[in-house]
Parts: sequence; structure tokens; C-alpha cells
Amino acid sequence: MKEKAEESAQIKKARKKIEKRLQKTEGKTTPEALHAMDRIIREQLNRKKTRQIDLRDRQFTFDENQHSAKIQSKVVLKLIRQIENSNLQKNSSEK
Repeated sequence: MKEKAEESAQIKKARKKIEKRLQKTEGKTTPEALHAMDRIIREQLNRKKTRQIDLRDRQFTFDENQHSAKIQSKVVLKLIRQIENSNLQKNSSEK
């Protein structure tokens, strides 16, 4: 089995730097720090609660059975008709 080549000075330096960063971040992840971050996130969510949209009142494009809802946009309906007409013309020309 071949022996591994010795690491270069740059690799050793980068490895030390990464290990130092890991040790630094491991020290920050204490239970107290996690609880503090949890509290901050909850406060931010509560502050933004007035701007949140209640999804129960919204209409979606699919119902519970995953059937597409009726299209209300005139532009979309026009595009669908154009596509259907072009498909009909293609099919009639192929026959």
C-alpha cells in the first residue's frame, strides 16, 4: 500500500483555520444560546403576524380532489383557445 504524501503548508494552514472555526462555533451552540435564538425567532414571527395571510380564506387552483378549478383570467382563456385551435389545425392537416 502506498503512503500518503505529506500535506503542503497551505493545506495544513487551511486545516488549522477550519478546525479553529469549528471549535468557535461549537462553543456557541449551547442550550442557552439555542433558547435565546428560539425566543428571537418567535418574537419576529409574532411581530409579522399582522401581515400574514390566512390561507383558509384563500381560493386555490385545485380542490381537495386535485381537479383544476375554473379559469377566470381572460388572457389565459384566450391562450388556451389559441393552443386548442392550433392543435385542431395540426390534426386536420395530418389526416
